[in-house]
Amino acid sequence: MKLVCIGTINRDVVQFAEGRGMETLGGALYSILALSVFCGGAAEIIPVANVGQDIYQYLSEILRHQPNLNTSGLKRIETDNNTVYLYLTEGKEREEQTDLNLPPIEYRQIEPYLDCEALMMNFTSGFELTFDTVRRIIDNCSGLIYIDIHSLSLGIDANRRRIRRRLSEGFRWIEGADFVQLNEGETLAFLPPQSPHISPEETAKALVQRLKQACLLTRGASGVTVFTSASDFSLPAKKMEKVIDSTGCGDVFGAAFLTKFLESKDIRKSAEFGCIKAGEKCGYAGWENYIKSTKK
Repeated sequence: MKLVCIGTINRDVVQFAEGRGMETLGGALYSILALSVFCGGAAEIIPVANVGQDIYQYLSEILRHQPNLNTSGLKRIETDNNTVYLYLTEGKEREEQTDLNLPPIEYRQIEPYLDCEALMMNFTSGFELTFDTVRRIIDNCSGLIYIDIHSLSLGIDANRRRIRRRLSEGFRWIEGADFVQLNEGETLAFLPPQSPHISPEETAKALVQRLKQACLLTRGASGVTVFTSASDFSLPAKKMEKVIDSTGCGDVFGAAFLTKFLESKDIRKSAEFGCIKAGEKCGYAGWENYIKSTKK
């Protein structure tokens, strides 16, 4: 079985509320490593990404320790990588600044891997895929398609701060996919400019009418609400005594959901597994110790 993950592997510079700092790789790397661990040896994981020359060797060293990873879809770009500066304040939405240096991934880079069992598009920069490329992927991929909206919902201002944006193509970004994952704030990307207020739940219900299976509305500490064309249901988040770092939790949720669904074909069981694994990630800063703990 082949699983493809398309997205940007960011260089993350994190400032925590208590003043502690951390520099690590992040973005789609959380999804890639989580897919690799949750699948065990049952699948070949193929990341497809452009990677800056400044992190390429370090990333290669990380990925070579995962025996089920095929890195042929990684392309070294002779610029510095994207860097994301994250400011985490307890109880508030994180603040983010980004240096966007990498070009979009071209369709010809993705095309050789479209004969897969499942493909995840994780928009960790929001600019790694053009609308036309996304449409070609959806139209030509033979497997299940999972889209994590994430930073597709964000533009960037003159000070490199990430700000909410509306997608002029709206629902056409996701039409024909199997699953879409997004949080409440990210639903705003699908509303027309100057539109009257529409709740996240109403937007999710509108989204699922364009999907083959379900829309997953993640709610952080409140869990997830799953919308299908027939019904919806909510599941609680895994309770944690202490949240150390929520970065990457959504990426882990998506990887856990997708791998469990491929095994079980059960949406509820898959969402439950996603909530458990995303909650566990909150107990670790960055990805390294979390991945080590998951392998045990």
